[in-house]
Amino acid sequence: METRDLVLLMTIPIILISLIIYTDTGPAITGTVVHEPAKESNILGTYSINPSFKAKENYDLTDYNKIRNSFDIISNCAQSKDVQSCINDINANDNFFTWSLGCDKGAEKVLYGFAEFLQQCIDSEENNCLCRKKIDITKEDIQSHIAPYNEYRISLTENAALKRIYMSIQEFPSLSYSVKTRGISGWMPKIVTLGYSLDGLTSYNIFFINEIGDTKYSFGPIRQVIIYKHNLNGAQVIDFVDDDAGILIYPNRKPVTENDKQIETASLKECQTKPDNIYKFCVTKKDYKIMAYDKIDGQVKERNFTVKFAAYIPPVINP
Repeated sequence: METRDLVLLMTIPIILISLIIYTDTGPAITGTVVHEPAKESNILGTYSINPSFKAKENYDLTDYNKIRNSFDIISNCAQSKDVQSCINDINANDNFFTWSLGCDKGAEKVLYGFAEFLQQCIDSEENNCLCRKKIDITKEDIQSHIAPYNEYRISLTENAALKRIYMSIQEFPSLSYSVKTRGISGWMPKIVTLGYSLDGLTSYNIFFINEIGDTKYSFGPIRQVIIYKHNLNGAQVIDFVDDDAGILIYPNRKPVTENDKQIETASLKECQTKPDNIYKFCVTKKDYKIMAYDKIDGQVKERNFTVKFAAYIPPVINP
């Protein structure tokens, strides 16, 4: 069985150095005595150079081949054992790297969790059912892995021609995700916001825009996301809905109906989703660090060099 191409993703932060531009209107100093008092310099402004410098890192690019070879071992091992056990075996014998599974934290975890939930609901083969996801951010994630913002804003942009929804977190532009819609339409949000304090999630809101008339609607604050998957006029539809006292409602607050009858939340089954067999890995090189900036702590310091990637591992085929 052929394994899909392995995609390696690596982000190397660039430090911005701010410089001050000024004009010196004071006289030149030619000795130890100045006949006139120096006039104050006029600061015109600041600008940043990106990149401001370059440095040579003694990094062995053949590490990627080593990672690929180890991944192939994990993929083959996973045909008879669970993936985590295979990673444990690799870590016990790998002198160069430490492998970990499901290592996305903070903003990554927020974005990927929401996007993967939507993709799995779209891909479900069931119909006339609900997809649900409880929303939470753990206290440990907030204190250790989230930058000092009190809100995340996930933007969703739908491209009907490409049959995709593109998602990104406004506070972290480098983070993005695309969901394949397969041409399915419905009530889709434009903005999802998550508010939090040091103790946990404080609010979760979903905002919609009816592009006919540019009318804005919203759900929230809520604690779970609900998607209603059904057929409408022969076409498959997914609608973000809410539960109002046991009755499903659309973002415009109108009840969801079928044959002119309001649909009760309890009357619908849960959509069964398939495992996509996509695993997220972090591979950290042992005994190697680089100077890097982290937006979370706002510091430039030595940090472990970590390669993050997602890869497909074929499901086990029972004889």
